[in-house]
Amino acid sequence: MVLWWYDSRLGFTLSSIARGPAFESRISASFGNKLDILINCAGYMAPAASISSSDDDEYWRTFEINLRGTYRVTKAFLPLLLSNPDGLKTIVNFSSIAAHNLRIEYSAYGISKYAILRFTEFLMAENAGNGLLTFCVHPGAIMTKLAERMPKAVLAGLKDTPEMAADTIVFLTQERREWLAGRYLSCTWDVPELLARETEIVEGDKLKMRMVLKGVVLFKNSMFLPIHTISVPGELASAHD
Repeated sequence: MVLWWYDSRLGFTLSSIARGPAFESRISASFGNKLDILINCAGYMAPAASISSSDDDEYWRTFEINLRGTYRVTKAFLPLLLSNPDGLKTIVNFSSIAAHNLRIEYSAYGISKYAILRFTEFLMAENAGNGLLTFCVHPGAIMTKLAERMPKAVLAGLKDTPEMAADTIVFLTQERREWLAGRYLSCTWDVPELLARETEIVEGDKLKMRMVLKGVVLFKNSMFLPIHTISVPGELASAHD
């Protein structure tokens, strides 16, 4: 069983899920106590505005939907995912390239999408022993209702398709790939090239968000993981010991 948000069987919007626990009582009845894959793809973007001129409610609603919504849905369905011994136990969280760039007047969106990267990594670290696989993806530059709020110059570059993103999601979920779990991936990347770089990615612990300072690994001790930068498959940079 695969669950996308919004799913009509539950009758909830993601914004209502973010605000309360009432929907949780319907989960088992709706899905027969079996779930293989959860895909958190709902999102919101506040109208363009600098931080100083932003509307408080619009700014925070971006976090309520993008981050708190992802958290609430994940928390509610995690027991169902993990209780299926033969299931794929996979969660795919939608982030964005906005997590990595600095587009002024869209800070709430970029920050919330960055937080989803770290949320995905923490979720994997906490549940790897239970068989969970988590992935964080940038779906591509796709023209959506949400994207219509972007500047016209940006809209002209939205050339990717929903089908491309769907193909990547199928690739990530059709079989268990533990070595990719807990990492960021872009649906625009070349999949064969990504697969060919498995050893490099795993040994360098790449495609995760970390801080580097002139190639020096920060906080490398028994309490912290090695620190690496994130980059696309063509230029997979990493910090060096």
